Amino acid sequence: MTDPIFNQFVDTQRRLAAGFAAANPGLCEILALPVPRFLVRFHCPVLVCPPGGYPGISTGCDVGITFGPDYCRRVDHGLATMLTPHVFHPNIVNGAVCLGRIAPATPLTDILCQLYEMIVWSSFSAHDYLNADAAQWARNNPDRVPLESGRVVRIPKPQEVPA
Repeated sequence: MTDPIFNQFVDTQRRLAAGFAAANPGLCEILALPVPRFLVRFHCPVLVCPPGGYPGISTGCDVGITFGPDYCRRVDHGLATMLTPHVFHPNIVNGAVCLGRIAPATPLTDILCQLYEMIVWSSFSAHDYLNADAAQWARNNPDRVPLESGRVVRIPKPQEVPA
């Protein structure tokens, strides 16, 4: 059964994502996959660490975002997944991304801003984490983060859902 409200929400997110990418040239590419999925390729510095290796800088990463069928009512785990490379961050483990508390129907553009702030280490907690090694690295290297700052241009949210 199709949910017209959910479908309208996803269509709106596709339009907003295009506006976000246009307002932030060179930051990311957003590919709209079959409903309700998106692939986001960020072009910014990210900290990576292969298993058993040492953290180093990479020039970007791919993130999958999937809105569950009840996303307008509740948020499922697995909203965002780090695909490549092996991003090193306290809130990311084995590709699973913890964005913290996300309200139902949070716009894709807000999620993109939050992901950007996370992967460039502008937003993290070294004391509340999924990845203990990354949290320890952050406590030991506070002078190495953020990797870059203030590049995202937020776009205004629509005041009403278009008809």
